[in-house]
Amino acid sequence: MKTLQRAGIALGAAIGIALLAFVVIHKYSMIETKYQCAGQLTYEGSVTKDSAHLKVQEHRWGNPDGQIFLETRNSTNTFLQVSKAGDIFQINDVSERAAGYFSQLSRRVSIVTPKISFEGDCTKTPS
Repeated sequence: MKTLQRAGIALGAAIGIALLAFVVIHKYSMIETKYQCAGQLTYEGSVTKDSAHLKVQEHRWGNPDGQIFLETRNSTNTFLQVSKAGDIFQINDVSERAAGYFSQLSRRVSIVTPKISFEGDCTKTPS
């Protein structure tokens, strides 16, 4: 009988630990969302209508609140840090200077760096 009680206690503890681990992993994980954006691209002084892919990685913890990756057709990859304020991601360059915003509500993006600028409207794509 004692062996059965110990087995029950061990099983209960294992289930409790598994549930706790699930809650911790879920709470402290990252949310990644991908978008296809259409807009205006300025690159090396040339302004064109273009499309871009935007990947938003939102941390549920830490500082910064996440990162944004912008990829254009000419293989320009831009990595920027973000701070979240409501539905708005405030985008900063690696020197922590303001570089634009991305709105989760309107799905509008505006990014300006010394190398590239892109402004457009985005639609969510399957991950």
